[in-house]
Parts: sequence; C-alpha cells; structure tokens
Amino acid sequence: MEFFIQIHLKIIHFPIALLCVYPFIELLYFITQKEYYNKTAFLFLAIGISTALFAVLSGNRAAEIISSWQSDSKQIFEQHQLYANITVWFFSALLGIRFIVNKKYSSKRIIPFIFFIISLFGLFAIYQTGHYGNLLSKQITINSQDIVK
Repeated sequence: MEFFIQIHLKIIHFPIALLCVYPFIELLYFITQKEYYNKTAFLFLAIGISTALFAVLSGNRAAEIISSWQSDSKQIFEQHQLYANITVWFFSALLGIRFIVNKKYSSKRIIPFIFFIISLFGLFAIYQTGHYGNLLSKQITINSQDIVK
C-alpha cells in the first residue's frame, strides 16, 4: 500500500507543474510569435498529459488498496478522482484540438490566445484536484493516527 501512495505523492507534482506552466507558454507564443514557444507549449502539454495519466493510475491503485474508507474520506476521494479525470480528459482533448488546429490554421495569430483562454479552465480543474487531494491526505493522516492510538 505504501508504495503506490508514496509514488503517487512523488510523481503528481511533475504533471501539475507542466500543465500549469503550459498556458503561459501559449501566451508567450501569442505575444512573440516565435516558433520555439509553439513547440515548447506542445511538448509541455504532451508530457504533462502522459505523466498525469501515470499519476491517475497510481492514485487509483493506491485507493483500491485502502480497504476501510470512512464515509467523509470516500466522498473527498470521489471528488478528487472526478477532478483528476476531468483534468486529464480536458487537457487530452485540448492537445488533440491544438494539433489539428495548428496544422490547418497555423497562420492565424489569434489561435494561441484562444488556447491560452481555454486552458485557464484546465487550471481550475487542476486547482480543484489539488484542493481535494490535500483534504484527502489530511483525512487519511488523521484516520491512520486514530488507528495507531
């Protein structure tokens, strides 16, 4: 049990960082129109999604191992899981749409700004996931201390 919980807690910050920085790289591309920022934004988004998938899988495995959920912890976990899935699906769809749009409409200057605005909704999903993850980690810590006593 400890392995999956520990691995989840260690790897989760990498996709969070990549996906939180992505919108601002997109904004830099809009401002400068340098192709470097376009490619960097794509890379941050692709790697962020890939690592987020691994984080979600490790989190789900850690949750399966916990056999005695208390009702409040279970509700917090379900919200955390919901927002984690929304985050992964949202940014995955954004990556697919971004790939297609950049192939067809790469000459349109406004496109990166539109992706910046849309990606802000993804930041909200990341925030909510982190919020419920924080509540969950506190709840699990409190419950495990009660068991030890």
